[in-house]
Amino acid sequence: MEGRAFWPRDIWGDYAPSLSAVRDSPRSLECLNHMIADALQHAPHCLRYLESLHDADVFRFCAIPQLMAIATLEKLANNPDVFT
Repeated sequence: MEGRAFWPRDIWGDYAPSLSAVRDSPRSLECLNHMIADALQHAPHCLRYLESLHDADVFRFCAIPQLMAIATLEKLANNPDVFT
């Protein structure tokens, strides 16, 4: 790892004093679920954008990653294995 973090401090900062401490926090799943809920707030915007696409190839190009992202969030939700 190159010292990069992709978890927003404005969320994990409510649950632990550092990002590395989130894993061992008794509130780690709560933090994870908070971030997932935050990400899912963007889903309606994505779906509205997809509705505006009329070319089938462009629609597939855009829709497939969005569907995969939403499915990934479902697998991550309330999943303690994320921290192992």
